[in-house]
Amino acid sequence: MRNMRNQAAMPRRTLRREALRPRSPVHQPTRLEMRWTVDQSVDPNLCTLGQAVAVDIRVSTTGGELVGEFRAPCSTFATTISGLPPGDYVAEAVVVDAAGEPRTTVIAIHPFAVLERSELVIDVDFPADAFLDSVDRETIRFLSESDPARGASPASSDRASSGEGDEPHRTSELDWPETR
Repeated sequence: MRNMRNQAAMPRRTLRREALRPRSPVHQPTRLEMRWTVDQSVDPNLCTLGQAVAVDIRVSTTGGELVGEFRAPCSTFATTISGLPPGDYVAEAVVVDAAGEPRTTVIAIHPFAVLERSELVIDVDFPADAFLDSVDRETIRFLSESDPARGASPASSDRASSGEGDEPHRTSELDWPETR
């Protein structure tokens, strides 16, 4: 009887079925920061004058498989795509209006590699000539040439803002859809 009591008090060790299943590889988080300028400027007024509400970014594998489309407000001048799986990619970006219609030609982004646990920054410029409307092109060209922040990167300029007061530059965060 005494032995039975001691056995009952001892925890039973069992293997769970989950422990026997092979585990899928877990990729460490990555960050891809896309920064853009309008005619080499980070003046939010250029987005407004060009009727540029947002920047659409399409990311594909170098083999041509679409892996995601992302949109961020034009006046933020940057967005971060988190959790992109390691691999080789290409991307393209276009400025769009409130209806999602293109305001510029598509800007091709050179191939790039995303490594596990890495941060990658890619800069893109939408020159005045990329705008489809000739009035927008001339207005943007005129205003950006008089901009003292012309040529500054979006991250280094305190001029990049949401267009409300003197708020600091904000980066919108976009999460990568989970892959299975």
